[in-house]
Amino acid sequence: NASTTLSSSTTITVSSTFYSYSSSTTTLSGGSTLTVTQMQMSTSTITISDSSSTLAIEGADNTAVAAFGTSSAIQGNGRLGFRRGRFTMTSSTFLVALILSSASSAFGHQRSLLQTDLTTTSPAVSACGSVVSGSSLTIGSGASLDVDTSCTYGTETWDIFGTSSTYTTSALANGNVDVQSGGLLVLSSITGSPNAFSINGTLTLSGSMEVIVSAAGDGTTVTLMKWDSSTCTDITGSITVYGCSNCTLNVTYSTPAASCYLQMT
Repeated sequence: NASTTLSSSTTITVSSTFYSYSSSTTTLSGGSTLTVTQMQMSTSTITISDSSSTLAIEGADNTAVAAFGTSSAIQGNGRLGFRRGRFTMTSSTFLVALILSSASSAFGHQRSLLQTDLTTTSPAVSACGSVVSGSSLTIGSGASLDVDTSCTYGTETWDIFGTSSTYTTSALANGNVDVQSGGLLVLSSITGSPNAFSINGTLTLSGSMEVIVSAAGDGTTVTLMKWDSSTCTDITGSITVYGCSNCTLNVTYSTPAASCYLQMT
C-alpha cells in the first residue's frame, strides 16, 4: 500500500528493476520523468498526470524487460515509452499515450500526439462556471475555448432520448457557437461525473474539438455538451479524446427533436 509521488520536473533513474506491487500507487506530475531499466507490476496503479510527464523503460535488445500482471493500471494524460526489449501484458490496462521507439529523441518529441498546448493558441479562453457569451460565439482560426467540466454554473432540465432529467452545467453560451476552421473547442477535466457545456443555440463545428479525460468513469454514459438543432449531425469525427483509450462518443437527441447532446461512455 505504498504511495510515491514525483512532481515539479523531478527526474529519477532506476538502474535495476522497478517493482510496483500490492495496491501501491505511483504518481508522476509536473513534467517528471521516471526512467527504469526493467519493470515488474501487478495489482497496482501508476498515474502519469500531465502530458509533460513520462515513464520510460529503457530495457535491452532481445530481452524480457517488463511484465504487467493482473490489475496493473497505468493511467492519466502522460506517456509510457519502451525503447528496447520485450514486455508482456496480462489482464492489465494502459490508459496513456504509448510510445514504442528506439530513437533517442522519441520520448521528448511526442507533444503532437497529445492534446493541444493551449498556450500556443491565441486568443485562448478558459471558462469555469461562467457565461461565455450573451449572444453568438465565434472561435476563429488559431483561437481556443477551454471549458472546465469540473466547474459548476447552474442546472437545466433536458430531455435526452425521451427521458427528462436535471443536469448540472459547467458553462453557458447564450447563442449560436461557430468553431471555424483552425479553431478549437476543448472540454477538459472530464471525470465520471462531468458538468456539461450548455449552448442555447446551434453549433457549427468546422474546426476541431478535444475531450480531455482526467479520470475515467465506471463505464456509464455521461453528457458532455448540449446544443439546439432538430437534425443532430454526428460531430464525433471532428473530436479527439485524450486520457481514455476505450471511451466512445455519440450524439443523441431530445424527443421531440429540438436539442442535441454529446455523450461519452
